[in-house]
Formats: sequence, structure tokens, C-alpha cells
Amino acid sequence: MKYVIGIDGGGTKTLAYIGNTNGEIITSFSSGPSNYQSIGIDRAKQSLTEVISHLCKHVGISVEDLELLSLGMAGVDRQQDKTILTKLIRSIGVKSDIILNNDVVCELVGANGKNHGIITISGTGSISYGIDTKGKTVRVGGWGHILGDEGSGYDIGKNALKAIFRSYDKRDKETILTEKVLDFLNLNKVDEIIGYVYNNKLTKEHIARIAPLVIKGASENDAVSIRILDNAVDCLVEITQAVINQLEFKETINLTYGGGILNKSEYILNKFKEKIQLKNDNVQITKPLYNGAIGALLIAWNNLNITVHYDG
Repeated sequence: MKYVIGIDGGGTKTLAYIGNTNGEIITSFSSGPSNYQSIGIDRAKQSLTEVISHLCKHVGISVEDLELLSLGMAGVDRQQDKTILTKLIRSIGVKSDIILNNDVVCELVGANGKNHGIITISGTGSISYGIDTKGKTVRVGGWGHILGDEGSGYDIGKNALKAIFRSYDKRDKETILTEKVLDFLNLNKVDEIIGYVYNNKLTKEHIARIAPLVIKGASENDAVSIRILDNAVDCLVEITQAVINQLEFKETINLTYGGGILNKSEYILNKFKEKIQLKNDNVQITKPLYNGAIGALLIAWNNLNITVHYDG
């Protein structure tokens, strides 16, 4: 029996599945982050080595015996990124062919169960990506927290902090976000937030952790929280509509979604669905079928012309 591995590697964790060449999943395993751009080559290698070695050991083969390795990796956009990651993977001992995609490609294939449709993701960052029935691909967003990521957890968190200071300056109305954020950060006064934000150890993930407080604030009818979430929805609709406008589908467009913000906030998801469907009567919005790691595995099986026997 021969085996293939599908991996979804991001900034918080690395999830992988191993399947056989009969199109059956054997097991899964996860480890730490593997986005080398944010954590460095050594830590990325450590996480990838851990998942690949564990899965191969589970089925009783060596890493060198893999039939195919398919990866969806955060931040893989340029040829330079692919060269760096390919070298890293070879250094682990992988001898097989390697399929290397940006993680959003595998998210789309996993979520739709096939290699066409559209996915919009809002987690720490945001992106919309689509593949039409002719194979044309369009990506909108995903340019990072400095240049983009509108409608993401980071964007929501940043806008919450800005709103707190606008309220503090009496430039905007009072908001319960002030109390919620101070409690969350274990601070006493608004001006102490400066020390939290302008800290060289701060990451975009630290800012994104504030987003759930805004979602909670909106559920408590805080006008500022609702305004921030409505703005996030508009941004997600904008990037999604830009993808829809550039693709050609012969039938109904299947649109799905991913990321912690869209998956955990009913308010944002429902508003997003409502606005997209008002603009497009040929779009069907569905829950994602599978995760990005299974998407990577589906890509591997498709590459080998293997019939899939996975039903979730």
C-alpha cells in the first residue's frame, strides 16, 4: 500500500492527514505553526517534521516512502516562497513529488469538495479566492495587516482599540468596549493600552484576540461594536464581490466561508450572506464541507487520479 499526506500549515497550527492510494483517510495529526515568514525557518521545519514523521510512523513507513505530499501553506505567494519551502521539505527527507499551494487554495477545495467555487475567509486575516469552471483563478485580499486584511479579526480588533481612544478623547460616543478591553488586558486605565499596543513583542494575533469582545459587545447592543462589525461585513462583501465579478461560472456559483470570524459570529455571517445574495441571485452560500488539510489531500488524490472514499 502507498500513502499520501495533505497538510494545512498556518500561523497558529499545522494540521495534516495521511491517506492511502485507495482514496481512504487513515488518521490525522497536528502540531505547532509552520508559517516560516512569521516564526522562522527552524520552527516551521520543526512543526512540519513532527506531523510528517508522526503520520508515517503511524502507518509503518519511512518519510522517504511517501507517494505524494500536498501542502497548503500560509504566505506561499511567490516563487521565492515555494523554493524556500521545497528546500525545507526536502531537508526533512521527503523524496516524493511535492504539490505546494497557498493555504487558501486547499481551503477552497476542502470547503467545496472540488476545485472550483469561491471561498471567503476571515480569521486573523482575510482573503477571498475563487476558481471558475474554466479553471481561471482570482484572489482578492490577503495582503497582510499593513496593506489589507479588511474585515478580519485583526481589523476588528484594531478598530475596537481606535474606537476606545476616540471615546476617551470625547470624539465619539461611549462604548462598553472600553471596560471589556481593559478587563481582558488586565489594565486599569485607557492610556495603559498604549504600552500594550506599542510593544515590540506584540503580534497581529494579539490584536485579533480583541475581536470576540466586539462580537460580544454587539450582542449587548453596543452601538460602537455594531458599527465595527457592520464595517467588517461590508469589507468582506467587497472582496467577495470583486472575485465574483471576475469569474465566469456556467451554473450557480458555490460560495463558502472559513476562518474564526465567519465561523463564530452569527451576526457577521448572516449579514454577509444577506448582502451577497442581495447583489447576486446566482450565488449559493453553503457551510464548508471539509478543512484545508483534507483539501490538500483531495488535491493529492486528484493529481494521482484516485477516487475518493471520504464522507467526513
